[in-house]
Amino acid sequence: MYCSKCGAGMVEGSSFCANCGQSFKVAAALPRAPVLSGAAVAQFRGPGSAPVAAYAGYAAVPRVEYAGFWLRFLALLIDNVVMGLAFVLIFIPLIFLTGLHGFFDEFHPNEDLNDAGIFMLVSLVFLVATASLLLTWLYHALMESSEWQATLGKGFLAWS
Repeated sequence: MYCSKCGAGMVEGSSFCANCGQSFKVAAALPRAPVLSGAAVAQFRGPGSAPVAAYAGYAAVPRVEYAGFWLRFLALLIDNVVMGLAFVLIFIPLIFLTGLHGFFDEFHPNEDLNDAGIFMLVSLVFLVATASLLLTWLYHALMESSEWQATLGKGFLAWS
């Protein structure tokens, strides 16, 4: 008989798996199947992962350790720094290329804004928020669907 959680062989009549601790009432015996070849087992191994044991019937997948809250938070901070630098490198040249620099020079701290000035500031805030949302969406979508399958922050913490 084999454990339904980890695939380890079990002693007949036991109520816990000696390998993973999974409890069970009745364990069904799996039909005998040929043991996977070395090439088949290799496809269940990721780069740098521990070897995977092959059992009759199927191969067990290696246990995955997920990052905790603080590591995920640190990855988020790294990603935000990367996105912030990218946003600044894109936004500052756009200010000069579009003529917004001259618009900002016309503001004086002691002067009241007219309706057009307030409308322009609100429009600028919405433009920056939309650009930030678009940049964030593209960063996460493109990085996590790339061959690395992680953003720079997640990858840095996983590879270090």
